[in-house]
Amino acid sequence: LMLIDGWGEDCRPRGACCLAQAGCQEDLLEADCLAIGGDWQGDESQCITSNCPELGACCLTDGSCLEDILPESCEDLGGLPLSGGQNCDDCPLMTDTCADAGQITEGEVFFDTRLATTDGPIDPECAYYDEGEIGNDIWAIYSPAVDGTLVLSTCGTADYDTDLAIYDGIDCTQPVILDCNDDFEDCSDYSSYLEIPVFSFNQYLIRIGGWEEGTVGTGTLLIELLQDK
Repeated sequence: LMLIDGWGEDCRPRGACCLAQAGCQEDLLEADCLAIGGDWQGDESQCITSNCPELGACCLTDGSCLEDILPESCEDLGGLPLSGGQNCDDCPLMTDTCADAGQITEGEVFFDTRLATTDGPIDPECAYYDEGEIGNDIWAIYSPAVDGTLVLSTCGTADYDTDLAIYDGIDCTQPVILDCNDDFEDCSDYSSYLEIPVFSFNQYLIRIGGWEEGTVGTGTLLIELLQDK
């Protein structure tokens, strides 16, 4: 006891502490953790395995994003919390309403319809096994820099049965359908593919959803412009 007292040793168990707001602190006594409003994880526990809540980005269905928010608070706002060091730049395309649609460019765009509602029209031209409804849809605006053929594809890159549609202009009240696709014959898992001529600096609405209400998931949308020669 005299030696322990002289060395200043403390044999009481220590471990990780999930902090009240967010984050984690290691090597704390249980009493000290509780004193700061934390949740002690047990003797010899470590932060790396404690799964303590961390502040992170919150992607919202109006296309906006909040930084430094708890996952639970993000979900209360109806948003999608990001973790693992991700920030607002990592938010998928998930703009729920046509009126909130933002601009996108060529490339591969990750999208997520799990939080989406259905606000677009029923297009009889898109009727396959349903009446032309695209369920749980999300929206974006595309404007090509040159004339060409626009390729839109979820072919083999989505985890659910997608529908794709493109409209001329950005009038959300009476959108003019140009083309749509439900299941492309060469694409797996009922994914979609379409090609359509587009003209420089025109604006187009792109709509991604499911083949019926309640069919939702994630995937990657390929946006490719094949320039006219």
